[in-house]
Amino acid sequence: MRSRQVGVAKVRGTLVGAISGAVSILAHGVGSRAMTGAPMPGPSMSSVLLLIAACAAIGTAAASVRAPRHEWLLLAATLTGGQAVGHLMLSLQPMEPHSSGLGLGMLSAHAGAVAVSAALIRAAEYAYLAAVAVWQRVRPPVGSPEPCEARPLVAIPVVRATVARSLLLASAGGTRGPPLPA
Repeated sequence: MRSRQVGVAKVRGTLVGAISGAVSILAHGVGSRAMTGAPMPGPSMSSVLLLIAACAAIGTAAASVRAPRHEWLLLAATLTGGQAVGHLMLSLQPMEPHSSGLGLGMLSAHAGAVAVSAALIRAAEYAYLAAVAVWQRVRPPVGSPEPCEARPLVAIPVVRATVARSLLLASAGGTRGPPLPA
């Protein structure tokens, strides 16, 4: 892979992992409040650590796999998988008030989150490519010499030329020039 493609893959993987975790935590909180009507305490530390590990794995997978003709589909699939794994990791904690069943409202919310997230990730990829293009135009090439300070050039004569006055005065009395008035 070229360096730009590697950079785009890293951006995609990072954003897929981060967005999957963020949407999972947000949906978990909203779902818990909707089921019980009262705010629930946050997820346990073990669930959060499992979520971080799972989102890192999903992000790595998203950065590793490439499908040039089906990038939108692959991005949507990795986001969907990331949200499903995130939901599973947060549902593993004991005494969970909501079931892990998926209703029509939850499915439509996840589908909307996948569509919006995919569009944002694609926009971030294009922004990354534009920033890299600008950076490569602005920075000097690798291995080029460091720019030096520009000092003003001052001409200092080393030898002062002396001209004999007698030569200058004698040259004026020649036969050249207009005729003398009569």
